[in-house]
Amino acid sequence: MRHFVFDIGNVLASFNGSAFIRRYVPDIADAVEAFLFPDLWNRYDQGLVSTEDMIQALCTVFPDYARPLASMMREWTDSVVICDASLEAAKRYADSRYILSNIPQDCEESLKARGLFDAFDGAICSWRERLIKPDPAIYLQLMETFDLKPEDCVFIDDRKENVEAAARLGMESHQLRDMSQLPALLEQITAGTEKERVR
Repeated sequence: MRHFVFDIGNVLASFNGSAFIRRYVPDIADAVEAFLFPDLWNRYDQGLVSTEDMIQALCTVFPDYARPLASMMREWTDSVVICDASLEAAKRYADSRYILSNIPQDCEESLKARGLFDAFDGAICSWRERLIKPDPAIYLQLMETFDLKPEDCVFIDDRKENVEAAARLGMESHQLRDMSQLPALLEQITAGTEKERVR
């Protein structure tokens, strides 16, 4: 059996950070985005800073916008949209399914409450491990936790560097550039498997 390993962002769910920030602080949106991404948000994903730490940092740099920025950080997970078509495709084409995602604690809790994780056999989330992709250690943690072998895994992610890191470890890896194409990609991958079995 092959085990399918899915990223969340732009694979199973979507979040438009630029548009979301603009809703709260339109006149300083570009500055806020530059402050958050990528370095500070990577630390957030890695569990090295909390939501309250993020709020404190933002309010220190942008004190005149403290109230909307605090609201933004406490509410952003509500704007992460689960893609039903992606979930259905994962369930249809992959008998063994796992999540490997760079994700902060509050987002995992939000998506778990909305049932995203129910369709999967297990998950490794970056904030728990204090690791983020493309660090090889987080992929190896997935293997160790669920007793998987890289050569038996199919990894799907939207980011090139994450896909390349998985490939270097021996995983069959695919970059998904358009989330709407996940059903077609899974169909193609599994059809290839079926052809191999027929031969």
